[in-house]
Amino acid sequence: MNLNIFTARGIASSAETSTIESYKDEMEEYRKQNYTYIPMPDDGQYYDLSCNELREIEREQYLHPDTPMLDAFSKLQEYPFLLFDKFRSFNSEDGEYVPEGITEFNLPDGSFRADEIANNPDDFRERYDDETYINLVDSVESMASERYSILTLADANKRRARELFYRVLSEFEVQLAYLVEQEYPDSESLFTEAKPEAIGRWQKSKIDELVVHISEHMYLSSLLKVVGKSDNLRESMGYSSRNQFDNDLGGLVDLRNRIMHPTQTLVHDAEDLEKEINRVTRTVEALDNLDAKEIQPKFPRSVDQ
Repeated sequence: MNLNIFTARGIASSAETSTIESYKDEMEEYRKQNYTYIPMPDDGQYYDLSCNELREIEREQYLHPDTPMLDAFSKLQEYPFLLFDKFRSFNSEDGEYVPEGITEFNLPDGSFRADEIANNPDDFRERYDDETYINLVDSVESMASERYSILTLADANKRRARELFYRVLSEFEVQLAYLVEQEYPDSESLFTEAKPEAIGRWQKSKIDELVVHISEHMYLSSLLKVVGKSDNLRESMGYSSRNQFDNDLGGLVDLRNRIMHPTQTLVHDAEDLEKEINRVTRTVEALDNLDAKEIQPKFPRSVDQ
């Protein structure tokens, strides 16, 4: 399942940064804004207001702008926050972005770091007559005003993150309904598993001459129960054990319900994030198993899958 359109940069916030020389004078202001961390990226450190400790920013805390959201959430289980730095360069190794140093630009009189240019833009403009280089200096200066963005646990509750979770769960529900219909083509054979409301909706659809299977009216919890009982359907999703299937995917009902209620907070702490990301990751793996077996739903997929 391709989820690369959901990038971590899309839920990051502009970072309020400080320096090692001035952060002590700014602590009260950070506290007033309910910030937990004072990033000092130019000094390679940050101050943790929750425990009053000065700590180092590790290289792995810097993210490439195209980092998939799920990958960033996995990193947030290791680090208290992550940073985006418009001046930082990255290398690609084994399909992953590895943060390197500050980007350098080759100018007529030498190679200069982006932060060097941003700190002295007028000086650099005066050196060159070529509009190309002047525009480059202008661009670097513009980026410097919003150079850093930050990603924290709180960002997992933003609308775009919920859209990612919903995208996975809705695709999963469609697949479950399709599998159930293929395994049990006679809708009435599922009356013992379906809720009375689902049976009522299906019977009404018959009266309205809509030819649909009862699985389209069943709740996610009911679909999971039907699939969990079937060795054939479970194995198509990569599960030979009913207990493992229930343990891995049973919590999706709770996640779906909370996603559908936007006023409910999804993630309160690192433990919550780990739980939800594990659920979503296992769901993606189950969908990928179906893809590998070329099991396709009757509903068309979106173009980016």
